[in-house]
Amino acid sequence: MNERGPIESQLSNMVLRQQVANLEAENEQLRKNLDSSKILEQATGAISVRYRMLPANAFEMLREGARSQQRNLHELASEVIANGGSFAKALAGGANRAGSAGQVKGAAPSFWRARR
Repeated sequence: MNERGPIESQLSNMVLRQQVANLEAENEQLRKNLDSSKILEQATGAISVRYRMLPANAFEMLREGARSQQRNLHELASEVIANGGSFAKALAGGANRAGSAGQVKGAAPSFWRARR
């Protein structure tokens, strides 16, 4: 017979509670990653369709746009989606917020002009 004493039962319950907490945290992180991935895919697809380019090129534009404005990639992707797939409007919105010096208001960055 394999009987446990009260201390072993408490330890077992503590271990199980910790495992459940760890799994819940992992599940939440996976959910956030999935949501983030969906936003990037939607923005990439919208840019691809709107500007008639391959999705890989659309993603590269999105990535370079975020880098050039020192913005979060997911933030820019969300703005692209909110602007109906308009990459230029999302970039202009970020430039206006950041107060980019030396850039003409509404002008596209050089990498954007090269890909048009």
